[in-house]
Amino acid sequence: MQFKREVVESLKRELSICNVALSNIKEKLEKFEIKYTMSTEEFNEKFEKGQLGDDQDFFEWNAYNEYYNDWQNRKRALEEILS
Repeated sequence: MQFKREVVESLKRELSICNVALSNIKEKLEKFEIKYTMSTEEFNEKFEKGQLGDDQDFFEWNAYNEYYNDWQNRKRALEEILS
């Protein structure tokens, strides 16, 4: 079936896009981890508890972390469909 093959190929392209996005976002997260000498997980705990203040970097870090989680969820969903 031509239609099915085209849909599968589209989903595979989307999966590739997810991988690129995750890689790019991971680089951003790692820069914050190095700058502030803590893991993103540790940062997230402190940020959620309000222990870090209102520095713009912290809001950016939080946003990148949310983007990363969103892309991870999208990737998992695509992998499930394609398996």
